Amino acid sequence: MTEEEPLDQLPITGYDYSVGSLTEEEYRQWIEHTFLHMFQSYDQIGGIPCRELLNRFQYRGYGLPQDRRKDLMLYLDANRDGRITYEQFRAVLVHKRYLDLSPYQRVALCALLAANPGLRLAAARARAIKHLQMLDAIGRGAGDDDKVITSEKLPNAITGYAGNCDDDGNGDGGAMFRLEPDGVWPTSRARLGRRCQPGEALTIMEEEYIPEFYLKVLKCLPPPIFCSVVVLVQLAVFIYYAVELNRRAEAEPANALTWSSGFPYFSPLFFDPRRRREVWRFFTYFLVHQGIWHVIFNSLVTLLLGSLMEWAQGTWRVAVLYFLGVLAGSLATSVWDPRTIGIGASGGAYVLLGAHLALTVVHWEEMKHDFFAVARASTAAKRAMAVAVSGIFRVCLILLLCAVDFGIALYERYGLPDAPLHASYSPIPAGLMTGVLVGVPLLRYFHERPWERIEFWACFGVCFALFIFTIFWNIFWPGYPTQKI
Repeated sequence: MTEEEPLDQLPITGYDYSVGSLTEEEYRQWIEHTFLHMFQSYDQIGGIPCRELLNRFQYRGYGLPQDRRKDLMLYLDANRDGRITYEQFRAVLVHKRYLDLSPYQRVALCALLAANPGLRLAAARARAIKHLQMLDAIGRGAGDDDKVITSEKLPNAITGYAGNCDDDGNGDGGAMFRLEPDGVWPTSRARLGRRCQPGEALTIMEEEYIPEFYLKVLKCLPPPIFCSVVVLVQLAVFIYYAVELNRRAEAEPANALTWSSGFPYFSPLFFDPRRRREVWRFFTYFLVHQGIWHVIFNSLVTLLLGSLMEWAQGTWRVAVLYFLGVLAGSLATSVWDPRTIGIGASGGAYVLLGAHLALTVVHWEEMKHDFFAVARASTAAKRAMAVAVSGIFRVCLILLLCAVDFGIALYERYGLPDAPLHASYSPIPAGLMTGVLVGVPLLRYFHERPWERIEFWACFGVCFALFIFTIFWNIFWPGYPTQKI
């Protein structure tokens, strides 16, 4: 068949009932039975021209469910000048279910959503924009420029609608904007249609499908390696100095390695306000730790929370955030407590915690979603799991862990009188504050409302002013201890 020959009318045979009542397996068989034959004659020329297929589907549904037809229309409109093969055609019409995920992928997706406030809102926004783009494509295809819709009509995430639209998203440009399920069990909305019995097969209208936005995040290319490398280097340095401290333990019993003590004062890496001219110390102090608890807490926060944030946000964002927290910790030590030294990765760990706390509060819509998820859970086990991943529970847990770690830091500062040097607790509040100020503008998924733009520049301006102030303080304040170099 040549390119100029018209496309045959697509037959819909093999089933005498609505496609929406099919199960997922039956639906996939229906696609193959209904559409495969018409692609076979186009194999020699690389597939059917997208423009030709788009013209067909603009005026006829061919039995496809409305949401699948919308996805196909959007794909064809974006590739008007190209061709589409059967494999590409099927990939657009067949969606991946949560049921299709492996146990590892389910846990990973749940952890990603818990560690990255705003991810569910971003997925819902992407879904709404996709719907509006489809309406735009239909309007341009029909020659009606008045149907072009912009993202300014994006609806509210909790009410779920914009404009006048029914349950299928039809109407005068309205679009659905629901928060997606949490990735392990669907709790964000009630089951569509009838209530299914346990073990009963669901139709394609009742299944829970994974948003395309989530699938892109799960792919994560390149993989998150920054936080893993940081933790490995920290552990290697800690083990190296632990061996040396154990060797000196007999001669220096007060500095023996324990849960809260053991400081390698002979290291050239820790930050010392009396050696400010050794500029590398402002950054390298995060590699050296005092005590076993110190390295365990910072490593776990960096590895778990940091890696999950890096997975969704990208390496460069998390790396910039982390090192800004490290720099803030050393500068704060030099300004607030210049008689002590800076040691440990608390600045980097707490900047991640601060960013997470700030984003959790800013994306308050997701906290509402968490409340509804708990209320709609059908069993006690699901309710307990919904509480465990809720924003309020995460905030309380993080605050509790921070309080414990801060208490240990105060003990290391004031409760070890025989220690050769005292470690400052300044990196903890400095990192937390930097995470709040930098994390919000750096890690937000979208900035569209006027107050969000103001928030961005306010956070950036305050953080920039604080960094400039502490840098000039380090340069010009005359009250520092006598410099050793």
